[in-house]
Amino acid sequence: MALAGAGVGVFKGIKVMRPTALKSVARIQMRGESACIFGFISWKSWLFVLSMALLGRWLRGSGITPWVLGPLLTGVGLALLIGVMVFWGALLNRLRGR
Repeated sequence: MALAGAGVGVFKGIKVMRPTALKSVARIQMRGESACIFGFISWKSWLFVLSMALLGRWLRGSGITPWVLGPLLTGVGLALLIGVMVFWGALLNRLRGR
């Protein structure tokens, strides 16, 4: 189960989170430093963040067996990790002057 959760998480991270993060990085770079702090992602992405937070909260309180919930949350965590690596890469590139 853990490998299945990790596999789904990596797949989602590469196919969904990474492209979304790349769009967000481009949006941040286009808007410049004087833009509103909450404008770094689009309103659609904010809805996605809110829905993921609410779903995670619901899942933890739903009573789903840990044998199912553990791999599911592992997959979500891996997907988010892959997405956030795009942001860290962009920050490091900026700090290096690229």
